[in-house]
Amino acid sequence: MTLRDAFESWISLPPFEHMCDRNSNKSAWPGAYKRYETELAWEAYQAAHAKQQKRIDELRDATDEIWACANSGYSLDDLKSKIAMSAEAVAHMDKEDGTLQWLPHNQTVEPGAYLYLRNSSAMAQEGE
Repeated sequence: MTLRDAFESWISLPPFEHMCDRNSNKSAWPGAYKRYETELAWEAYQAAHAKQQKRIDELRDATDEIWACANSGYSLDDLKSKIAMSAEAVAHMDKEDGTLQWLPHNQTVEPGAYLYLRNSSAMAQEGE
């Protein structure tokens, strides 16, 4: 399912029930939704998805880096420091828009990776 398919499935359901008719290729705005409210919703949906995907990619990179450190002989103190820095970066992402970060079940990311960072950070702070 493409991002547009997911959007159209979502926007056509109650309570929105938007029509998903699009302009023809001969239109001044080819491929855009005929209803302007639907077009604005589509643009917002794309932006939200891009932002969420960026966060997922950053989280995946941080998790990979922690695993690489853990498997390359870093000392426990160095590993705790790396976990704390990664958790701080995730917390900063949360503060950017005032929302609690979450990972939807349909995203391709390692299961529990976000919770791993949060819990690892808490364990590192307790061990100090």
